[in-house]
Amino acid sequence: MTIDFHLYMITDRHRAAPFELVDRVREALAAGVRAVQLRDKDLPRASRQAIAKTLLPLIHNHSAKLLINSDIDLAIDLGADGIHLPDRFDIRAARRRIADQPLLLGASVHTLARAQDAADTGADFVVLSPIFSPLSKPYPPVGLALLSQICRSVSIPIFALGGITPENCQQCLAAGAHGVAAVSALMTSPNLSATVQAFRKQLRGFL
Repeated sequence: MTIDFHLYMITDRHRAAPFELVDRVREALAAGVRAVQLRDKDLPRASRQAIAKTLLPLIHNHSAKLLINSDIDLAIDLGADGIHLPDRFDIRAARRRIADQPLLLGASVHTLARAQDAADTGADFVVLSPIFSPLSKPYPPVGLALLSQICRSVSIPIFALGGITPENCQQCLAAGAHGVAAVSALMTSPNLSATVQAFRKQLRGFL
C-alpha cells in the first residue's frame, strides 16, 4: 500500500471539543485530508471500535486511509488501512503479525537510532516528534536539524509532528520530510476547512 498522503491527521476528541470527533474528521476529509489516525487511546476498546466503524466508510468515500493506533487486531478486524505504533513498540513483531495483511505500518520515533531501527525492522513510515514545541504538551522539541539528519539517513518516508502549523510546515519539508502530521492544529481549529486548505497550499510547493 502506497503512502500517497502528505498531511496526516491524528485524532484527539478532547481537543476537538466542543466539536464531535466524527464531525471534525468529516470536515477535514471534505477539505482534502487523505490520512487519519484514530488515536484516542484512553477510550475503551469497544468505544474506539464503534468510532472506527463510523469513520471507515467516510474515509474510504474520500479515497483516504484510516490507521488505528496500537491495536493491530482492531485494524485487521475492521479492514482499516494501517496501524500506527508508539515508540518502543516491537515493530518486527507487528510486521510478522500483519504479514498477510495489506496494512501500512507507521511508527512514532524521537531519535535517529529509533528511526533507523524502525526502517530496518519493517515500518513503512515514521513520525518524528516533537519538531517544534507542541501546542498542547511541555515537551522540548527535537528540532529541524534532527529531522534533516534522519531524512538523510533513513530511506522510508518521514512525517514531522509536534507544534506543526501551516506557517511552519514548509520548514519541515525543506528539511526533507515527506509530510507533516498534526493534532492540535487540526483538532482545535475554529475553521478546519480553511486550516486544511492552508496546509495544502503550503505543502503544494514541495510536492
